[in-house]
Order: sequence, then C-alpha cells, then structure tokens
Amino acid sequence: MQETLPPIDAAGLHSGYKEDGFQIINQPILPPDLIDRAIHAQDAVIAGEYATGRAPRKLYPEVPAGSVVKIDDPQISDPVIHETISHPAIGAFAAAITGAEEFVQVWGVTLLVKPGGDSKTANVGWHQDNQYWSKRWTGELFTVWLALTEVNETSGPMVFVRGSQRWGLADEGQFFADDMSAVKARFRSRFDQPWEEVLDLLPAGGMSLHHKELVHGSHLNREATPRRSFAIHMRNERSSILPDAPRREEVLSTLEDETLAPVVWRA
Repeated sequence: MQETLPPIDAAGLHSGYKEDGFQIINQPILPPDLIDRAIHAQDAVIAGEYATGRAPRKLYPEVPAGSVVKIDDPQISDPVIHETISHPAIGAFAAAITGAEEFVQVWGVTLLVKPGGDSKTANVGWHQDNQYWSKRWTGELFTVWLALTEVNETSGPMVFVRGSQRWGLADEGQFFADDMSAVKARFRSRFDQPWEEVLDLLPAGGMSLHHKELVHGSHLNREATPRRSFAIHMRNERSSILPDAPRREEVLSTLEDETLAPVVWRA
C-alpha cells in the first residue's frame, strides 16, 4: 500500500528557502515504526554489526570519547537505514524546497548521534558544508537533516544563521570545535553581516533542509538521552562534478550505485 505524503506548499517552501537558506518541516514525515527500526539500525552499525556485510565508507576513530558519533554512508551497511534515508516524503519535500525540476539524488549520508548528559565535547562547530565539497562539486547541493528523536532547546538542536548562504564561502568552519565562540568570531570578522540564529527544533521523524553555504552548527545536548539523526547530502539536476575533481571517477561511479546514492524523487 502506497503511503500518503503530507501536504506540501511547494511555492511557499521554495520562496522561504531562497530567502533564509533553510526550511524546517516541524511535523513527522516518517512512520513511527520506521523511526524505531532506524534507531535500532543505528545502534547496530555503531556496534560494528553490518546487516549487508559491507562496512560504512568512513568511521571517525580519532574523535575524542564523548564527542558526536559520526559515521559516513551507513546506508550501505544496513537496509533499514537505506529505507529511511530514501523515504519518498524526504524526496518530495527536498524537490519542493529546492525547486528541482528533474530529480533529487542522495550522494552521501552521515549518521550522527550526539551524546547527552555530561559530555563537554559534543558540539558541532559553526561551518558551511561547501567548504568540504567545493573541490569536487559545482551547482546546487543541499543537506536534509532527519531527526530520529525529538529535538528541543536543550537537546543540542542545529542552529542556522539566517541568510548566511548569501555571504559567500569562507574557510573558517570547524565541525569538531569545542569553542563555538571562537569559530563564530572568525565568521563575524570575515563577514560584516547581521548574525541571526534560528534553532532547528523538530519532532521525531521531522526534517529540515539547508543550503550548502549556510553557516550552521549545534551546541551540547543537555538531555539525559542521545540526540539521533542523519545528515543526508543531496543534489538535483543543477549540479555536476568538477572536471578536475579529486577522485572524479570514483565519485561518478558512486552516483551510479543505488545502494550508495539512491534517486529519491523524479519529475
């Protein structure tokens, strides 16, 4: 039986995204049973249990204990994670928000679990995604942040700097940054612009989408339980691999592999 997608105001979503650099869908778009299964799948992959027999693309063993758990491309290791990140509602909202005309494709996924309690190193420092992508890609790239647990003011929500996607790309960000204030100061000294922070508050199963050059980060999770999510990196037809991109053939072959890079919406 085909799932009924939530109503989508495509014109309103696209207009807000162009102005602010992000959109927050603060309603559950995933069914509760899928959310539960995705949480169990996250725990399995973190424990090194790979249902498909394939390890994720990258683990981050160098990250200090108590920091954000970060694993790249877990969708190749567990079919439930693949089902979750390619859910049709995600693709439909992503297409509406970005004004895609032909397709929306996943090209990378990051599993993120932010520990709660006494952790002092579980920030995600202010950064722009494109500082990590600009040597390989050109054109329209964006990230969907999918919450598997409720994200409130005290659980370390993502924070967007409204309109910062229009400032240009700076190489000032630092994902694993303990001192958020120092990174913020570098951005503010580089860009003489108003700094308006917006909390990305979501229910379990909600999502947001942000532009590749939007400045964003997140603070500590002060709840007792972990904050769980996936960052789903996507593109539409207005994107391409740079001719001189590092490992260009590897990236192109990835885009042909639906286990790694599913197309989640087509016109």
